Amino acid sequence: MREIKFRGYDGMDWIFGSAVQYDKHTNTWYMIENGSPDDDWIVVGEVGQYTGLKDKQGVEIYEGDVLKSHNQNNIVRYEHGSFMVIGLHKDKYERTYNHLKSYLVDLTIPDAEGSKYDGVTIRLEVVGNIHDNTELL
Repeated sequence: MREIKFRGYDGMDWIFGSAVQYDKHTNTWYMIENGSPDDDWIVVGEVGQYTGLKDKQGVEIYEGDVLKSHNQNNIVRYEHGSFMVIGLHKDKYERTYNHLKSYLVDLTIPDAEGSKYDGVTIRLEVVGNIHDNTELL
């Protein structure tokens, strides 16, 4: 079972926690920061869930991260029940890789049965996120 955790921006810093709550009436996200009391909810802006995977440098990959591969930036999104990699080409054409886990894991095992290894995924690297690094989009 993968580890469930989130990151959220509190207006000054990214904080990390394992519980989030959304209030649809106020359009507000709340998070309990790791190590905080269970009733200490913090208001956060941008929220992203941990995918359970790491890049080539061992950096955790979160929803909203920008990954670089083949001199192209890719965005991690959660859509249709799975994490996806959305590739942004120079012409802004989007190419979608369904199921981030399959893209990162299965494609890195050249001898595995059914593998679609293409040498790409072993070079994926987190280079920023869509909130702090809009210049990468």
